[in-house]
Amino acid sequence: MSETTNNANANQQEQNAEQTMAQFDAYSIALSFTMMLGQKAWICLGKIAADPKAGEIKIDLPQAQFSIDCMAAVLEKLKGHIGDREASEIQNMITNLRLNYVSVIKEPAKN
Repeated sequence: MSETTNNANANQQEQNAEQTMAQFDAYSIALSFTMMLGQKAWICLGKIAADPKAGEIKIDLPQAQFSIDCMAAVLEKLKGHIGDREASEIQNMITNLRLNYVSVIKEPAKN
């Protein structure tokens, strides 16, 4: 492909991404973001393999703590803008992550 074709494809992809983003409100994006942070926290706690095919578990407690703290901060901003069910699910995930974080810290062999 020529450079002109590559640039045209890149511009089209950028426009498609902008159109897709325009369809969502900021609250929905923040809600999705909290779920991504939750997934990252579980991975950093070693509860989910980062690469399921390789099965490699790597614990990164600072990243896990940061992800959990960010989830809590975003949840505070989302309250009143999302449903009670969604807020409760996120709060439950934060609580479970915090409990697992403490559990991992107390496991001497894995740190």
